[in-house]
Amino acid sequence: MSQPDGLRETAQSGGIFPLVAADVLAHFHEKDRTYFRESREERLGTTLEASLDERPSRLPVFQKGLAPLRAALEVERTRQWIEEGGLTRSEIPASLLPHTHGLVRDSIT
Repeated sequence: MSQPDGLRETAQSGGIFPLVAADVLAHFHEKDRTYFRESREERLGTTLEASLDERPSRLPVFQKGLAPLRAALEVERTRQWIEEGGLTRSEIPASLLPHTHGLVRDSIT
């Protein structure tokens, strides 16, 4: 599974959807709420209210699932700092050095 697919999986199925489904219902037009409720409860395998009650226990799991996205954003932020600011190898956290190949100078000249 590629990273974008993994991130999409995190957001759609095991991730954010069960956390927000009950909140989303309130934003639908009255005529659409029954369909939304029935179809989402079928997908969740539980009521929207029960899903809402599970939010406190699901939130840490969702947050942990965001780790790959956070890491990718940190690498991108570091790349931008290097390209814009001319950072040297000694100014970059060691954990990010493998992602900066070809962008880092050994020292400022």
